[in-house]
Amino acid sequence: LKKTPDDLSSLKKSDEVWVWLTEQKIMTAGVIFQPAAPDASKVKIMLPQLRQLKLIEAAHIFVRHGGGEGGGQGHGGIATSLCTRAGFMANKTDPTKRKRNQDRGIIIRNIAGLEDVDMFGVLDGHGDDGHEVSEYVKSLLPDILADLVKADKEQKFRVDPKPLIKEMISRVIAELKTVQANGKSQDKSKTPRFDVSTSGTTMCVSLRVGDVLHTANVGDSRAVLIRKVMRKKKKNEDGKEEGDGGMVGTLSSLPLSRDHKPTDPSERERIITSGGRCAKLGPNQPMRVLPRYADFPGLAVTRTVGDFWGEGIGLKAIPEFKSHELTSSDLFVVWASDGIWEWLSNSTVARILYRNLGEISKGGETLVEEARKMWDLKTNKAYHDDITCVVARFD
Repeated sequence: LKKTPDDLSSLKKSDEVWVWLTEQKIMTAGVIFQPAAPDASKVKIMLPQLRQLKLIEAAHIFVRHGGGEGGGQGHGGIATSLCTRAGFMANKTDPTKRKRNQDRGIIIRNIAGLEDVDMFGVLDGHGDDGHEVSEYVKSLLPDILADLVKADKEQKFRVDPKPLIKEMISRVIAELKTVQANGKSQDKSKTPRFDVSTSGTTMCVSLRVGDVLHTANVGDSRAVLIRKVMRKKKKNEDGKEEGDGGMVGTLSSLPLSRDHKPTDPSERERIITSGGRCAKLGPNQPMRVLPRYADFPGLAVTRTVGDFWGEGIGLKAIPEFKSHELTSSDLFVVWASDGIWEWLSNSTVARILYRNLGEISKGGETLVEEARKMWDLKTNKAYHDDITCVVARFD
């Protein structure tokens, strides 16, 4: 952090700052409520965590190097956090046996040496060798991305990165096809060798190009943007605005991806049209994608990287895209496996992370721990999925 300039008029409305409160001896996040005059020594700042609006002296106001808390303006820096926890399944035969973590987080900064090009995301492996698939895909992405960006001499990806991301996924699939061929080969020296016929991974990634996040999703991992929007305060029964001032900051969440599950009508129709079927195999079982005349193999997502058994019935790595231009209202983006989203809503995740605005690692750890508690509660401590989140805070 650095002290704000003596000229408080350089701070704009809704800018994110940090405030030192002498009496409480704490540093807390704040939002410029009303721009100051050029000669002012104090400025009105809203303190969301304390639910107060205060006049703060210039000496007690701080900003991050390169800009305030918030979105894509200035790009003073991006703080990131990756937190993961292996799942658990009660094993009466061997209580010491642990479930392998099949999730992988992705943080790739400065792709091909470009400071304004990054990729963030999450992979959630499934099947017996899901951990092998997600780890292998994660290992491939940095080099594939760097090669594609360097090959784009005119940097067309800055205008439309969809072709680049599609080619990235195509190359990943080609590498996994080689793995599949290795497994069928009698030549044991051909590696890597692991199952990609009935194992695979989700892929939810965002390519940041300057001020824009381009999200591509395959499966049921999810990316959610967390922002703070200024709105007018509600009036009480007497018609007066409650509290000081007429504006208040409200947290909101914006999904940057759509879950690809057989419970989604459009996804279910696509699978059925392709020759598959969607059904539950028991009263407490999730709906799965299945072969038309068999109950195995099955998968609880409708798009996947790998799982080549289902290519003929629509189980493919077909990315769905959404682009978002970052603004000063945007605070975080979180990419997480369904170990988070199974029991925590987008708004709950937003509140957890915002409470840890200045400590992004702690925010991620708290999020994973809260998700684990919900799994314990909902399954009577018999099971919880792998839980992983990548968080990026835009400073």
